[in-house]
Amino acid sequence: MRAKVRLPKTRLGWLFLFLFIIDVMFGTWPFVPFFNQNKIVLGVPLLMLWVYIVVFTTTFLMWLSSKMGVYTAVYFSITARFYE
Repeated sequence: MRAKVRLPKTRLGWLFLFLFIIDVMFGTWPFVPFFNQNKIVLGVPLLMLWVYIVVFTTTFLMWLSSKMGVYTAVYFSITARFYE
């Protein structure tokens, strides 16, 4: 099996990939302690609100890139020998 990496080919594709990576990065551990506080905002804990924001912005970015015809996913395509 061979693994192939497919990267964006346009500037807009690279921009969306960068925005997506930044958005996912904001949902990882280094940013969680900033929002892990005992505060209620809009009826939910601050951390839960932050998770909602990260999920919705990630979904919005992927939807927007799809509508603009940009495929931002860096994915690995693994093909078996019998497909060749």
